[in-house]
Amino acid sequence: MRRVITTLLICLTLVFSLSKSIAAPNFSSCLLVNPDPSSISLSLPLGPERLGNKSNIRIGVIPFYFNDAKQYRTPGVTVSEYRAAASNIETLSGKIVQIDMKIFPTIKTRILSKDFGASDFFGLGDAQKLIADADTTVDFSNLDAVILQNVSLDVNSRNVASALNLSRSSRPDVASSIQTKEGQIDNVILLSEGYHSGVIAHEILHSFGLVDLYPSESGIYDFSSMARSIRGEPLRILNYEKAVLGWFPTENIQCASYQDFAIRSIESNKLTFDDIRKDQLYILKLNESDAYVVEIQNSNLILYKLKNKEYPPITMVSRNVGGISSQVLSLSSLNSISNTFITDDFAIMYVDKLKNKVTLNLIPSIKFGTLEYVNLERVSLRNRDQLITEANRAKAQKVTTIKCIKGKTTKLVKGKDPKCPKGYVKQARP
Repeated sequence: MRRVITTLLICLTLVFSLSKSIAAPNFSSCLLVNPDPSSISLSLPLGPERLGNKSNIRIGVIPFYFNDAKQYRTPGVTVSEYRAAASNIETLSGKIVQIDMKIFPTIKTRILSKDFGASDFFGLGDAQKLIADADTTVDFSNLDAVILQNVSLDVNSRNVASALNLSRSSRPDVASSIQTKEGQIDNVILLSEGYHSGVIAHEILHSFGLVDLYPSESGIYDFSSMARSIRGEPLRILNYEKAVLGWFPTENIQCASYQDFAIRSIESNKLTFDDIRKDQLYILKLNESDAYVVEIQNSNLILYKLKNKEYPPITMVSRNVGGISSQVLSLSSLNSISNTFITDDFAIMYVDKLKNKVTLNLIPSIKFGTLEYVNLERVSLRNRDQLITEANRAKAQKVTTIKCIKGKTTKLVKGKDPKCPKGYVKQARP
């Protein structure tokens, strides 16, 4: 069952909700539009073959060894990595998806090690041959994706960790599904060796419909495993990536058109997050394929530009603080108020904070240096100074309670700086 995105327009803010449906998802005007569902991009709709349209997923792992290999390793050493990858994706989805990982017996392929990877860069020819060899013993029915892992011991092969996102499109320029006796296979992952769970999960997420975010120049590697997978690192993806897959709470999504935003006054372009402890997403669409995206993760704000026709499609926006470049703005720190992200198109100014509620202003570039802009900077600084003063006053007035013990007698002593009476000892905190 797939969560279907519907749109409700309220003034400048578009909020969409998700509901379960058998049909492929409709794209929301909040997210970018994918004009060609046979290809993968950070937009909707996803192609009908992608795992992002499913909640119950069955993935088959087929170990293989080359025809010229004299021996092979058992895949048991990596089974735990496959299970961990599946479990981590389930957790990342908020348990929206469930993955059944089936490990098949090892097969011997007709492919020679020297020919592996020789057919084409993405290994489509290799995958076709391997699946044809496996088709004599493997039941491919009900499999949503297949992982082919080389377990040869005494021969070398080209290093490959590749996801093949195939399509049932009739277009000649699109790689079509691989046919088996039991049906078609649309999602194939090719591994030349045993990889850790992070790499496996990265490749599986391609089959869901996510794209690579490397090279690291995109600056996104600290926020998404689609940019970098290192053993021991937690699996993570951007809020926007979760939204594309239907894994992000729709009540925490806001968006607007840049064309509407650019002609309005600074005062009209306030952006409020009611609770920065919850992950949030704000999308400022430039057009159907480009947008600026504001994300809040763990009370921190990051900003990036999404251009779906470029590679990598995401580039982080940095801000300069005291001569140091930073890509993260802490919304929980009072000292962060008055800090600003500046792009070629607009600025984001941190204006005010009330407990966990934060107000930002999005300022079109045509307003830079205007009286409105200067006045807003003054308001931001004044709010920061007032909040810091209030925090210091509250700290000075804070009453502390300690427990004092003398033999079997216990006393509670309260005050700004409480002390135990003579003869009593302060009880240490457990």
